[in-house]
Amino acid sequence: MNTDYDYQALTAEAETRAKELVGRVLVGVQVNVIEPEFNFVHLETDAGGYAIRPEIGGEYVGVRKLDGPLNFESSDGSHLIPYAPFTRFIGKRIAEIHTIGKAWEGHGFEICFENMPNHSMLIMSMESAVTPEDYSDCLRLGIGEYDNAHET
Repeated sequence: MNTDYDYQALTAEAETRAKELVGRVLVGVQVNVIEPEFNFVHLETDAGGYAIRPEIGGEYVGVRKLDGPLNFESSDGSHLIPYAPFTRFIGKRIAEIHTIGKAWEGHGFEICFENMPNHSMLIMSMESAVTPEDYSDCLRLGIGEYDNAHET
């Protein structure tokens, strides 16, 4: 861990920004790809856009509110794509956001949506004990899928 940074303060700031999304309706979602890695997630809400991305060297996930529409021009071969697993959340209101992990240990967010108790959006930093070789400073994306009762 790099001791030049106050990770507790940085992750607390990211959590505060993430909480701004609660109550907002997701109207679009795109992922920036720098082959083969996910570099950031762009969430467009009814209150504007947010970029969720790895910060510093991927040690934690930051949240940035965008000042206006996403203007994206690539000089490094990166590109924006829809991320099919996340399209199920478009048109849904964000009900809650949970912080997952901590810096250097798979820090990120679980985003929960109204009327979707068994699925959530997961956005996490790649930097953790299970980081695949040749990946760094990028994101791990997923869907939380939950069971609430045992069916016989």
